[in-house]
Formats: sequence, C-alpha cells, structure tokens
Amino acid sequence: GCHAKQLDYKFLHGPASVRACEVCHEYQDPAAHTFALANQGAELCAFCHIGNTGTEGVVVHEPVAKGECLACHNPHGGASRQLFRAGSVSALCASCHKDTLAGAHAHKPAGEDCTVCHQSHTARHPKLLKAEPRELCLGCHESVGLEIAASLHPHEPVEGDCLQCHTPHASNESKGLKAPPRELCASCHVDLVKAAATATHPHSAVLDGRACLNCHTAHAGERANLLPEDTLGACLECHRNPGPSLRPHDQ
Repeated sequence: GCHAKQLDYKFLHGPASVRACEVCHEYQDPAAHTFALANQGAELCAFCHIGNTGTEGVVVHEPVAKGECLACHNPHGGASRQLFRAGSVSALCASCHKDTLAGAHAHKPAGEDCTVCHQSHTARHPKLLKAEPRELCLGCHESVGLEIAASLHPHEPVEGDCLQCHTPHASNESKGLKAPPRELCASCHVDLVKAAATATHPHSAVLDGRACLNCHTAHAGERANLLPEDTLGACLECHRNPGPSLRPHDQ
C-alpha cells in the first residue's frame, strides 16, 4: 500500500514477488518504521546469489569487482528477468560506455545486445569477451571463415585478428572498417599506396571511392594478389565505354 512503486514492474525480484521484504531489509525501530539493509554491498546479493557474482574470474567487470550490483540491477524489479535498470542491456551498457556506438554504421550486436560478445560479470578474455576476437567474429560470420579456409590466397591479416581492420562496435565506414579503404590498406602497404598517389598518371580506381577494394578482394581469393576471379569484368566496371580519343586497337 505504501511501497506500491517498488512492486510496479513486469518482472519482480524473487523476495519482492512474495513480499519477503525482510530478506533484505531489517527493522531498526518498528515504532518509527525505520529499516537497515541486512547486509552491505555485494554481500547482500551474494547471500542468495552464491557463486554468481563473478568476482572469481580472470577479468572482472569493474562494477562487479567493486560490489556495485545495484549500478546495473534494480533490487525490486525491472522490465526484463535480469532486472536491469535500463530498458535493454545495450541501453544499460551505454549509460557508462557512452562513446561505444559513435559512428554512422553500428555493428548489429553492439546496437542490440552487448552480451552476444561480452560476458556481464567475468570472463577469461580481455574486455570481458566470450572468446578470442577472431573466434567470436567467425561464430557469426561463418561464410567469411569458410571462404578464407577454402581459398588459395588468404589475405594475411584475416588469419589473425579481425580487429586489425574492423571495429567491433561502430564506424563511420561501411563494413565496420577502422578507416577508409585507401587509408586502411596504406597502414600496411605504405610503398604501394604512396607510389599510386605520387604517380604522374595515377589510376583513379586505386585512390578514389573504395580505392584498393575496387580491384582486390579483402579477405581471400583464388588469384594471386587477391585479384577478383573475373579480372576483366572488374576492369569493365569502370571502362565500359571507351573515350572518344581511343583508337580501335586501344579499346
């Protein structure tokens, strides 16, 4: 009757659902109707959630390590069974990790459910990841993994960490690239990109738009130098209509 607000949730915490308030609250002065918590910090939660606090892991989420369960969870109820203080897990994470989704193109899991890739309390991997980055990426991007495994010429970076080229959360580049294609390729292929940019007669396809990706595949291919299988077709994507200055034998 007095504390109706504390019970006005779609999902109620177990003790609250059976009105067992005394599990967490103890009377200090019944006459004054004042209470104290039965325990302090994480100890209050650990009394019931034995072995579920995650503090024994290799990597521990900072609020968990500090015993701040209530930074993420509402002790009485919530919109989900996890009793999050926000409407969704991603909204909850974003309340601290404010710049995570800064970018025009958000990675779908990052925008919808951070726990697709991250553990909430503790993990064996840095950043609370559920697995090593490459293993985690290929768990969803299976076709990319199969393409790499079956190809004659895999791109060297793709056999390591996908995060060399892609950002896991959001980017201003499509495909979650960490930088525009030309700039990204130049981070390894310094001399090639420099030669193309300083040439007297540069090939515009190498420098403009998708740049290197106009002519090369990003992950793997059947031709050396990651050229597409239909090399002629790739050239004709731009050179469909020869200019009027070209002689017949030039076409």
